[in-house]
Amino acid sequence: MKTCEVCSETVAKYRCPACEIETCCLKCVNQHKQQNDCDGQRDKTTYVSVNQFTDINLLSDYRFLEEGGRKTNNACRDNLKRKHNMPNFLKELEKQANKRNVKLRLMPYPMSRRKNNSTIYQHRLKKMLWQIEWIFPQSDHTIIDKRVNEDEILGSILKKHIGMDADPLIKYKLKCYTNTELNNLGIFLIQDKVDSPENRYYRLDENKSLSENFMNKNILEYPTIHVVLDDYWLNYPLVISEDQDDTETESESDVTTQPHPVIVDENTCQDIGDKNTISNQSITNETNINDRTVVDISSERCLT
Repeated sequence: MKTCEVCSETVAKYRCPACEIETCCLKCVNQHKQQNDCDGQRDKTTYVSVNQFTDINLLSDYRFLEEGGRKTNNACRDNLKRKHNMPNFLKELEKQANKRNVKLRLMPYPMSRRKNNSTIYQHRLKKMLWQIEWIFPQSDHTIIDKRVNEDEILGSILKKHIGMDADPLIKYKLKCYTNTELNNLGIFLIQDKVDSPENRYYRLDENKSLSENFMNKNILEYPTIHVVLDDYWLNYPLVISEDQDDTETESESDVTTQPHPVIVDENTCQDIGDKNTISNQSITNETNINDRTVVDISSERCLT
């Protein structure tokens, strides 16, 4: 009988399936796992030579193949994994959102945001009815509106929660908002973008409708809108559109590539090749642009 390879005091009773170390008790088993970084699971794909291949290895390979076949069969019977086509009402929802220039992205059904979304396209009205999630961070409160018509004004929807006719219980929870004018509140729509390293927000206009506010916006399932007091606006960085970035880049390139003119009096510059023969003239304007100086002379001018 072999002794325990961990404590070397007691007769070994167990053998680890992974590293085949023989131990005597649970304490030694746990100790050997920590020392050898062993998980205790046998590697079913370990190479075994033909000379060492026994009936036990054959049975192990057979059970390994059975396990693989069972998992393949389960995956084939899973409706969620087999179903790749989107239902027709969701296709229509995406189609109508694209017509309104709304970048709507829908998630797979098992995701909670997909299951809880009640946004639909109403064929009879030919309108989109949105589900809106309102987040009031300064009161730590969230409200969800369902089936809101896209033609409704954003400010009027918000007044239903913080206005004079709002539910008294909700008004009490949002008392720091009810005491503030609507134009002093920041209404921010979170940009749902996968490749964005940090959360960015769109600033919404309370005087416009939902369809106007959601135009050219990225929305994941349904809009999540943050209502923020004016003291906390700096915590919500705004989205900079690609068009704005291109415009800024073009304007900067125009400034950097603009040639630097030197304007001098024709009578005082006898030798154009000599750039140091500019006589004293009355300088009327001197403007510094990107560490370069443009000089205007009030008399007759020639461009060199």
